[in-house]
Amino acid sequence: MGTGELQQGAPPVRGELAALSVEREPGVPPWLPQEEMSLHSEDAADDARLVSLGYQPQLRRDFRLLTSLAISFTIVSVLTGLTGLYGLGYQYGGPAAIIWSWPICVAFTTCIAAALGELCSAYPTSGGVYFWSYAVAPKSCRALAAWLTLWFNLTGLVGVEAGINFTFAATFEATLQLAYPGFSLGAGGLFGVYAAITVIHGLINMLPIHYIGIMNCVSIGWHIAVTAVFCVLLPAVAPTHQPASFVFGKIITADKTAGINNVAYSVLLSALMSQFTLTGYEASAKMAEESRKASTTSPWAIILTVLTSGVVGWVYLLATTFSIVSPDTLLSPDNATGGKNVFAQVLYDASVARFGDARAAIALLALILPAQAFAGASCLVDASRALFAFARDRAVPHWMAWVHPKTRVPIVATWVMVAASQAIALPMLGSLQAFTAVTSIATIGSYLSYGAPIALHLFTQLFRCSTFQPGPWHLGKWSIPICAVATFWVLFLTALFVLPTVLPVTPQTLNYAGALAGSVLVAALVMWVVSARKWFDGPNTSRKLAERSLLHGGEADGGGSSGASKGP
Repeated sequence: MGTGELQQGAPPVRGELAALSVEREPGVPPWLPQEEMSLHSEDAADDARLVSLGYQPQLRRDFRLLTSLAISFTIVSVLTGLTGLYGLGYQYGGPAAIIWSWPICVAFTTCIAAALGELCSAYPTSGGVYFWSYAVAPKSCRALAAWLTLWFNLTGLVGVEAGINFTFAATFEATLQLAYPGFSLGAGGLFGVYAAITVIHGLINMLPIHYIGIMNCVSIGWHIAVTAVFCVLLPAVAPTHQPASFVFGKIITADKTAGINNVAYSVLLSALMSQFTLTGYEASAKMAEESRKASTTSPWAIILTVLTSGVVGWVYLLATTFSIVSPDTLLSPDNATGGKNVFAQVLYDASVARFGDARAAIALLALILPAQAFAGASCLVDASRALFAFARDRAVPHWMAWVHPKTRVPIVATWVMVAASQAIALPMLGSLQAFTAVTSIATIGSYLSYGAPIALHLFTQLFRCSTFQPGPWHLGKWSIPICAVATFWVLFLTALFVLPTVLPVTPQTLNYAGALAGSVLVAALVMWVVSARKWFDGPNTSRKLAERSLLHGGEADGGGSSGASKGP
């Protein structure tokens, strides 16, 4: 609903005329109750801002700061990322690398979140990083910048969704292994669990956004409550604890498991545990068109997600690492999880040492599983809104932008992302290297899409060619230094996560993240040169569509959602 189109209600009735003394926005009925009037005005202001960016509102606004924070916090999900990749961190760097890489990564990621928050406040649209790249880039290259950002963002989103759901399947298998020693789902069983949870997420995402908001509020409560319970119970269950010298100072290289005996190199690779977990916090930006006071709500949600996750995650890692009972057997193929799940093995060792059985470990893992399911469902919300925005702008086939007329949810985009997540699952089954590659490409794709608008914003500020008009949430004089630090960290991560993770390098041990990232870049450039440059000129706003309509004698659509275009 755009400005000036607010639906008139019924005439006033007795008892409702008191609201007439309050100043009202144009178009708001004078008999609307005070609370509803406030919501009405907020939505009208948000919709007016969206219209000024060239889009007609299509989605229902029902998110506030808590629900916006909840969706990003749920996607980051320390109970998913740190649980699933704790073994990778332990294998490549040991306890000290796990404990110290987290706050370091959180500090740099906070700079990225702040830079993204400034852009989000100025341009609160579902397109997120893709729209921002177009908005801040020099005019000569902004369409190409948006195009490349779009494809890296989609790659990252699919990879993150796949990584979360694979972690759920692996945690589910580990829980059964502890309950039934010797049990294994096998590759087929793992894929079955993965496929089932992905489809369930698709069904959940067909609900109106109000129910998704409720789910995310439940999720953030579940994450915090389970983390608190875990951090109290696990140290209490473990009969012995590691000394601080082990937790904060013990380094383990991957010389036996991955052939890497260089301490610095091995420790750097362990940072994937932290940085993969710290993805998806910009989801609040993609929910901007479904949020109230989006220009301030979404930026605050982005940065609060990183800070809150940073605190919760570090407590979680400390509780786990101090509670290690048998550090020498965590990676052994002869242990209860077959050496495949270090985190579950930590819980198993503590439970058996205290009680003589695995019941406590099973209970703790069972508490973590719902958090991982919440994370996958929320990640799909994020991914579907991104694809909806791209399809609305005809960067991908326009039929993917279809919105259900009653629920106002992008149904088709949701199921396309479900299918894409299913498609990349098979290579991960039974292969740690493939899972590492998928989590690496998810991290690389996500951070390149974050880094593109930040780097362009930095470039135009440094060379004084910026036309950027800050929103109400901005960095002021700190914008340039924060953007510079954020750009450095993105480039560093990209270089790090394409390096070999196993030596010597063979076709079986090659880190395919670099090849996948390169393939995405080459494919996007080929599509651009061959076709896209002829019809894609960035966000397909209603303003552009009106201009095309005048040129071609057609009718412009309302808001770039169904109008004529030369695109797909």
